[in-house]
Amino acid sequence: MTVAGPFGRILLITGNAEYLRDRTRAKAVASIKNADAGVNLVEATSVGVSAAELIGMTGPSLFSETTAIVLTEIENLADDASDALVDYAANPQDEITIVLVHSGGNKGRGLLQKLRASPSVDEVAVNAPKYDNDYAAWVRAEARDRGRKMDDRAAVGLVNAIGKDLRALAGAIDQLALTLADGEPVTSELIDEYFSGRAEIKTYEIADAAFEGNISRALEKVRWSFENKVSPVFMVAAFASGVRGLASVSASAAMSDGDIAKAHGMPPFKVKAIRSTLRGWNDVGIAHAIEVIANADTDVKGGAADAGWVIERLVIDVAKARDVR
Repeated sequence: MTVAGPFGRILLITGNAEYLRDRTRAKAVASIKNADAGVNLVEATSVGVSAAELIGMTGPSLFSETTAIVLTEIENLADDASDALVDYAANPQDEITIVLVHSGGNKGRGLLQKLRASPSVDEVAVNAPKYDNDYAAWVRAEARDRGRKMDDRAAVGLVNAIGKDLRALAGAIDQLALTLADGEPVTSELIDEYFSGRAEIKTYEIADAAFEGNISRALEKVRWSFENKVSPVFMVAAFASGVRGLASVSASAAMSDGDIAKAHGMPPFKVKAIRSTLRGWNDVGIAHAIEVIANADTDVKGGAADAGWVIERLVIDVAKARDVR
């Protein structure tokens, strides 16, 4: 929704990313207030809203006031209220603007289709990234929006360190933007400096060391992780992610790095790193590693009596899988 002329329009926010929906809604409300500081703001969830209430909200003002209506969870509107909303969208009031938020999923799909067909409705879809490289691209875009340059390696490092929680990633970028000097780029070295203590990046380091056959280094990081209360489930998840990468690149060995990156949702430099690791692996070894990791996953999720022993055994078995022929 633009700052100029939000009234007489309807903004429809859809998508599966709660944080992005909330942020888009907040920006829309700020835009409306900027257009008219005296706007009468009405905010409500759709649960229990009747057709009569909706008609009352969207009726002409006796005092010619501008009104902004923010209605969340529209997938929960009753049928009669949905019909009233569609009828209003066909003939909106010049002094009213509406922000509608759909929480994702198939519920309320019919309402969405009818709203999308209305010329008065502007839709903003905010879906979470899907692949690893999509998350890295999202992080870079966030940094760019804050006036910071960030390369792929730094973006991937931040995702590995923080995880895929968009709210946490945005908060980390805010922290960096406020901390760094004007014009200072965000580098992978800075990511390590600020966020290397986060558990998730250490789990990837354990897996990488094991896949490279460096058992002593991997076990050292396992001990560090347990001292810092890292969940063994996270450690096994890192191994599962690593072996999927090995299998994907191995199966696509004839393709270029760029084509593999596009096909499997990886940043190109990660494909190069996996190719390097693959020099010590063959298909039989990868299959054995998959089996070992699956067994470890079952053990840690089933509450193994000694999770530490499970992870140490996992490290050793994965590293030795390189030699399976």
